[in-house]
Amino acid sequence: MTIRSRPFSAFSRRAGVAIGVGLFLWLFFVFLGDLGLMGTAIAFKLPIEQLLALALVNPLQVFKMASILDINATLDILGPAGIYAMQEFGRRLNWVFLVVMALWIIVPALAAYWRFATKSDL
Repeated sequence: MTIRSRPFSAFSRRAGVAIGVGLFLWLFFVFLGDLGLMGTAIAFKLPIEQLLALALVNPLQVFKMASILDINATLDILGPAGIYAMQEFGRRLNWVFLVVMALWIIVPALAAYWRFATKSDL
């Protein structure tokens, strides 16, 4: 048995199911990132702190904000959440993005390792 690159494939017996779950999760995060975040903020009248927290939970949003910040642009183009993030974290914002992205890599990798270790497939 080969170890696949996606941790959720460790919970699937067939490659087709793992690929389908991966695509579904990707689409979920894409829609959650832009449309869901805007809709949630408007519907629940979220304070800016919670809006930023929701943006940081989504790895695609974090990558988008980090990319914009990395090209020496300001996060003003992302609206209130971007402005608040710049004011709240300042120069530490790159580190915040790095830690969040590292967690999105390390936690699923550890979950996959644990799953393979319990199945004795390592």
